[in-house]
Amino acid sequence: MYTESTVQTAIFVLAAVLGAGLGLLYDVFRFLRRLFMMKAVATALTDIVYCALATFGLFIFTVIIGKGQLRGFILIGFLGGAALYFLGPSRLVMRGFKILDTGIKKAGKRFKKSFCKLSCKVKRLFSRIFIHNARKSIDI
Repeated sequence: MYTESTVQTAIFVLAAVLGAGLGLLYDVFRFLRRLFMMKAVATALTDIVYCALATFGLFIFTVIIGKGQLRGFILIGFLGGAALYFLGPSRLVMRGFKILDTGIKKAGKRFKKSFCKLSCKVKRLFSRIFIHNARKSIDI
């Protein structure tokens, strides 16, 4: 059987992983806030969703893993995992998101340019068809 200290250490490590995972989720929401133009609305929505998910995650973790007991080492593990994530991998993740953001913006510009070219061609085609038909009907 496992000793109590071994179980508590495993729970602490799992709480740290949950904290780091919620830190990553925060970075995803931070990227989404920067991606959209409606900054105030997007910030409010992403903050509400993040707080709800973090609360739900901590509640479920406490009920299932902690057997309904909110222990101090669980909170310390949770906060420690989040702190370690923000001190280390968060910077790399945000750099990756910045590269992704640049790629999305470039793809958007290319799509807009291609769409404008296509719409101009369609406009010319329709104008030729309808102007040509209009001249025929007038000449008759």
